[in-house]
Parts: sequence; C-alpha cells; structure tokens
Amino acid sequence: MSSGSRATGNQQLVFELNRRDFYAIVVTPFPEDVERRTGRDLRPAGETRLRLGVYAGRGKDLRIFASGERYPDDAEKLDLPRHAWILEGSPIISIGNPTTMLVRPPAPRDML
Repeated sequence: MSSGSRATGNQQLVFELNRRDFYAIVVTPFPEDVERRTGRDLRPAGETRLRLGVYAGRGKDLRIFASGERYPDDAEKLDLPRHAWILEGSPIISIGNPTTMLVRPPAPRDML
C-alpha cells in the first residue's frame, strides 16, 4: 500500500468519525507497521492488514491566557472575568465527566 493510499484511508476514517460527531481525532498507522518519518512499509512480505491507532483529543482543564501590549509582564493574565465569553463559545466542552473535556462539533455558522 502506498503512503498516498494510507493517507487517503486515514483521512476517510477521520471524515467518518467526524460525521458521527467525534472531533479532534488523529489516525495513524502503528509505528511497527509503517516508519513514521519516511512512510516505509515495515510489515512482513504478503501482510495486507494495516493496524491503525485512533486517538481522540481530551483535556482536563480549559484556561484563557491574555497577552499583548495591554497586559504587562506583571499583570494578571489567566482566566480574566472579562474573557469568560471566550470559554462559553469554545469548541471544547465537558461531556459527562466534569474532569474530561472533548471537542464538540462545529456549529453551522462556523462552517460558512
């Protein structure tokens, strides 16, 4: 299987997972099967199965950090109340377990 075919297959899997409302997904062949740097196939001759790792982005905390000329080095920059609206519109949300955050699907207005 060529590296182009693998990339297309990986991309199709990501598209399907996105269609099912799974986002921030990375799909990559196992390093024992494909050399990451070169894409060289490391599987034994005749082996047609390709193992894929599917990784979902998760986080435990979401913070806002202010920067720029309005915020000198000694100023408070983390989680300022005036920036709360940014968290409210964030694509990162807590689902079920409040200590685990996942990426939610984009709103229709974000797809324009």
